[in-house]
Amino acid sequence: MKLFTLHFLIVLISFSVSTSSAKAQSTNWKKFNHEFGFRIELPSYFEKGSLTASGIQYFTTELNEDIMVFVETSGEGSSISLANDYQSTINSTKGISYKLLKETYYVISGKQNNEIYYFKTLVKNGQTFYLSICYPIKQKDIFDSILPRIIKSFK
Repeated sequence: MKLFTLHFLIVLISFSVSTSSAKAQSTNWKKFNHEFGFRIELPSYFEKGSLTASGIQYFTTELNEDIMVFVETSGEGSSISLANDYQSTINSTKGISYKLLKETYYVISGKQNNEIYYFKTLVKNGQTFYLSICYPIKQKDIFDSILPRIIKSFK
C-alpha cells in the first residue's frame, strides 16, 4: 500500500508540474493599458492585482506564488533621474549579470537568493515606470520563453 501511495503521489506531482509548465507555455496573452500611462503584455494566467496608494500595480498568477511582477510609478521622469536611479540600483543590488543604460530606459538583471530578477525602468511623459519581475530559479525555462515579450511590451 505504501508503494502504491508513493507511486500515486509521484504521478500526481508530475502531473501538477507538467500542467503548470503547459499552462506557462500558453500562447494566450493579455494587454494591460494602465491608467498611469504604461502598458504591458502578460501571459493570460496573470491577473491585475492590487494597486497601492504609493502607485505600485501588482500582477498576480496562480502558477506559482513566488513569482512577483509589479510596476511602480514615480512622478519625476527625466534622463538625469534615470541615470541616478540606474547608478543607485547598481550600487544596492547584488548578483547583477546584465545591465544596460539607454537614454529613456535601463535594464538590470541577475540572480540572488535562489531567485532571478529583472528590472526595467523607463521614462515616459515626465514619469518614471519601474518594472520588477522576480521568480524562482526553478521557473527559469518558463520565463526564458515569456520574458522577451513581456519586456518588449513594457512601454
